Amino acid sequence: KYDFAIDTNTTIYYDLAGRLNFTDNSSYSLSNNKYYTEQPISKSERNNNTESTSASVSNSFTVNHKLKKTGRTVSVNANYDYRKSESFGILTGENDYYLNGNKQELLDQKKQNTGLTHSAGVGLTYTEPLGKKILLKLSYNYNTDRTNSLKTTEVKNNSSDYNELVDSLSNDFHSNVNSNTVGLEFKYN
Repeated sequence: KYDFAIDTNTTIYYDLAGRLNFTDNSSYSLSNNKYYTEQPISKSERNNNTESTSASVSNSFTVNHKLKKTGRTVSVNANYDYRKSESFGILTGENDYYLNGNKQELLDQKKQNTGLTHSAGVGLTYTEPLGKKILLKLSYNYNTDRTNSLKTTEVKNNSSDYNELVDSLSNDFHSNVNSNTVGLEFKYN
């Protein structure tokens, strides 16, 4: 975080933060379902291996100016955030069902997830003293968020490659959200 005083009444603040994360995750699960009589209903065994990467950067910039009257200020701020995540994984497993004849399902899925978010905002704040103990604060903020999320699941189709998309386990979302916020506060000291 950086701050710089231009003069006795004006200060600039800048904040920059970033993060980079790498994760490798492996999990194994085994479950057996039985009736109270110990008669087997089903068995499920799964292996899940996932590698993921995420990165984020946040910026904020504020200019604060004190006006002549004590307690009267004007500030302008802007911010920008960037977030990206990617993951790749293989899920293998076996489901066995014992009722109404034996049935077996084999799982072998490739899963990929990608997420990207851009967020930006600007704001203006004005404070005005309404006496010795009461302060009025007026604010306006505009924010915009753009998010893309892609999740795919593929299985093998008579080959050694994952080339058949499973629609029910895949999606592609795009979201654009804009917001305007007006604030009015009274502070009593």
